[in-house]
Amino acid sequence: MAFYQEFNRFYDEIFPVKDGKVEFLKDSFSELPDGASLLDIGCGTGGYTIKMRQEGFKPVGIDYELAMLARARDKTADADLSIEYKKLDMRDLDLFYSKPYFSGVYSLGNVLVHLSNEQEISTMIKKINRVMHRGGKLVVQIVNYDRVLDNEVDGLPTITNEEAGVEFIRHYDCKDDGRIDFKTELIVNKGTKDEQKYKNSVPLYPLKSRAFISLLAESGFAEIESFGDFRGGEFEPRESFPLIIRATKKEGI
Repeated sequence: MAFYQEFNRFYDEIFPVKDGKVEFLKDSFSELPDGASLLDIGCGTGGYTIKMRQEGFKPVGIDYELAMLARARDKTADADLSIEYKKLDMRDLDLFYSKPYFSGVYSLGNVLVHLSNEQEISTMIKKINRVMHRGGKLVVQIVNYDRVLDNEVDGLPTITNEEAGVEFIRHYDCKDDGRIDFKTELIVNKGTKDEQKYKNSVPLYPLKSRAFISLLAESGFAEIESFGDFRGGEFEPRESFPLIIRATKKEGI
């Protein structure tokens, strides 16, 4: 599809690696052994996978988009690093890993809520638990859907990169089945005679904070913390833009 071709091409300009996220991950995984294995679920073009490798961890990146993985591999080679990437639907995680393998797992950028409902998310969390060593650390970032639903928010702030000539517009439309239609418009070569617009829509499940925390606790995670930003700020259900969860595996499921 034309949208995904362009989105993949401009992904790094729309979602550049943020130092604050890197520091948060480093802090979250600081108690893990040197060279600990990590899993990056929804790694995209590998920005944070590469950063974690440069920090001495051994990450594996998984994503469903081949074009994203191709860019991740190219960037990894340019950085003279060795990282394993897999094309994998996150729901099939147990097909590749059937026992504890990772000391840390992280998923950034609202990946988890691409699943269809709370039951699918619960099943996914249990699969994540099974591939983690006891005492392993989990970090997940999603949009704060408490704020979205309670305040009837109809979209996210537009992302503009003037230097790259790209703009990413994001709107929400609540569906009758309880999910949210995430409607996006990508504008490339903005403000020029070659300006082009690409539209897309994908359903998301608006997982709220209490439900998320309950699912984690039911799946063998403890020491569950919630944050409203990557500086470690307090999570405010009606105000925070993201919901960031950090937890520790205590039991196997």
